[in-house]
Amino acid sequence: MNPFTSTTPCDLIVPSLPHKLSLSTVSFLLTLSTLFPILITFERYFAMKNAEKYEKMRCFLGPILVGVNVTVNFGVCWNVFKDEVFMDGAVSFSVYPADAAQKMFTFFIVIFCINLLVLFFDFLLLRKNVQLKNQLKNSSLTTKYQLEEVYQSTKFSLFLIFIHIFSFGVYVAAVVFFRYFGTLIVEDSRNLFGIRTFSTTILPTFHFIIGIAAILIFNRIKSRKSETTTIQMSSTGNSGANNYDQAIFNIWNSVNTSQNTNVILM
Repeated sequence: MNPFTSTTPCDLIVPSLPHKLSLSTVSFLLTLSTLFPILITFERYFAMKNAEKYEKMRCFLGPILVGVNVTVNFGVCWNVFKDEVFMDGAVSFSVYPADAAQKMFTFFIVIFCINLLVLFFDFLLLRKNVQLKNQLKNSSLTTKYQLEEVYQSTKFSLFLIFIHIFSFGVYVAAVVFFRYFGTLIVEDSRNLFGIRTFSTTILPTFHFIIGIAAILIFNRIKSRKSETTTIQMSSTGNSGANNYDQAIFNIWNSVNTSQNTNVILM
C-alpha cells in the first residue's frame, strides 16, 4: 500500500534490511531452475541405461540431484551477497547492487553456456529414445511396459528441457541486449534503468510458460496412454471373450460358406 499512500518520492525507497532479505530470497528461488536441464538430462541417461528395471529400482538419484541443486544455488547466492552491506535503500525489490548485479549476470551467462552444451547431449538422448521406441516392438509384454514408461517419461522431460533452454536463452538475450545496447533504443538513463530492472524480473514469466507446456504435454501423453489401454482392454476380460467368440464364429462361418460353395459347384 505504500506506493498509494506515499506523499514524497523518498517514501517509495525500500529499506535496506527488507531489500536484502527479499532480494536474496527471490534470487535463490529464481536460480533454482537454471540447473534443471543439466540434472534432468543426467537422470534420463541413468534411466535409459537401466530402462528394463528402472521403474522397479529403489533409486535415490532424484533426491540426491535435488540436494545438489539446492546446495549449488545456495552457494551461488551466498557468494553473490556475502560482501554486500545494503547500507542504502533501493527503489525496487528487484534492483541489485552493482557488485551483486555483475556476479548474477556472470552466473546466468555461464549457466546458459552450460545449457547449450547440455543441449547437444539432449539431442543424443532424443536419438536413444527413438531407438528405445523401436525396441518396444520386439519386447515381451512385461519388458514392453517397463520400456514404455521410460520412453514416455524421457519424451516428456526432453520437451520441457528444450522449452526451458529456449525460454532461458530469450531471457539472457534480453538482459544482455538492454545491458550493453539499451542506449540504442532508449536514450533517457532513467527510462533505461527501468527497462533493465524490468528485464531482470521476467524470469518467472518463462517459468509460467514451462508450467503451461508441462500440463499440455502431460495431458496429451495421458490421453494417448488411455486410448492404448482401452484398445488393450478390448482383448481381455469380458470384452475380450466376446471379441474372441465373435472371431471364432466368423471363422466358422467363412469355412462353412466355402464348403457349401464347393458342394454347389460339384
